[in-house]
Amino acid sequence: MIAETDNRLRRVGRVAGTEWLVARGAWLAAIVFYVVGLVIALLTGARGGIFGVLLQAAAYGALGYAVLVLHSVGHVLTSWLVGAPVEAILITSLRHVNLFDTAPRSYPRGVQMWRALGGPLVNLLVGIGALGWYVLFSQPSLLFFGGLNVAYALLSLVPLPSFDGWAIWGDLFGIVR
Repeated sequence: MIAETDNRLRRVGRVAGTEWLVARGAWLAAIVFYVVGLVIALLTGARGGIFGVLLQAAAYGALGYAVLVLHSVGHVLTSWLVGAPVEAILITSLRHVNLFDTAPRSYPRGVQMWRALGGPLVNLLVGIGALGWYVLFSQPSLLFFGGLNVAYALLSLVPLPSFDGWAIWGDLFGIVR
């Protein structure tokens, strides 16, 4: 277990066989997402006095963080489905990191791609669903949540190191093994 060998990490639970760990500075994410939520609330003309603005800032920040959690859950699910599960999700101050078994294994072609596709796929499906609900109910938070999920899914597909796109495109074209 990773948490047992590194005292800088705290174990918060286990979901679908995957350990969820928190790094020491992870609490900074709450501040970062709240500040981003505050900026969005102010830019969108939040109403209800100072309390209303602060409450909307918290809501936007929480929705933004939910996008990261959904992305990680997507990786856990697809990794489990292809038989190469994520050992742990490490929650840091700015992002979540997938941690895999350090023992070298030779997985069949496509396994890395499907593990990497899980996060963007879940974000895309949730984003499209939220945008559909926005069309029906005209709730600005649904537009924000749906748009952010779709944007995060698309950004994740860019083929840069540490992005999901790096593993997806690399595995698809036989570049990264």
